[in-house]
Amino acid sequence: MTLSVESSVIPIKDLIFEHRTYLPSVGFFAAASALIIMAARRIPGNRSFPALIGMVAFLVAVPLSAATIMRNAVWTDELKFWDDVVRKNPDKAIGYHNRGNAYGKLGMLDLALQDINRTIGFFRRTLPRRVPMRWRISRRRTWRRRT
Repeated sequence: MTLSVESSVIPIKDLIFEHRTYLPSVGFFAAASALIIMAARRIPGNRSFPALIGMVAFLVAVPLSAATIMRNAVWTDELKFWDDVVRKNPDKAIGYHNRGNAYGKLGMLDLALQDINRTIGFFRRTLPRRVPMRWRISRRRTWRRRT
C-alpha cells in the first residue's frame, strides 16, 4: 500500500528518487520475508532450504554492497555528484543548473556560465513569456539590465 504512491499512475516530478522508497519498502520486504519463511515451513523434510536462502541472500548482498560503495564515491563532492547527474541525464535542465551553481561556488565562472546558458537553452520557447529578454546575466554574477 505504501509503495503504491511512489510507483503508480500519479505523476511525480522526478521518476527515480532513491530515498523516496526507503521507508515504504520496509513493509514490502517484511511481508516477502514472512511469505518465504512460511513457504519453507510447509515443505516437509527439507532442512537445506534455510541454507539455500542464506546463500542466495549472500550472493545478492555482495554485489549490491559493492555497488553501494562505488555510488558513495559520487556523493563525496557536489561537483562529482552533478557531473554524474548530467552524464546520466543529459536531457534534463536541473543537472546543468545545479552543476553550474557548483562551478560558481568553486570560482570556475566560465564553466558555470556555460552550464547556466545550457539550462536557459532548455527553456527557450517559454522563457520570453516568463522573463523579459532584456535581462541578461553578466560574467560578474550580477543581474544587469541591457538597454
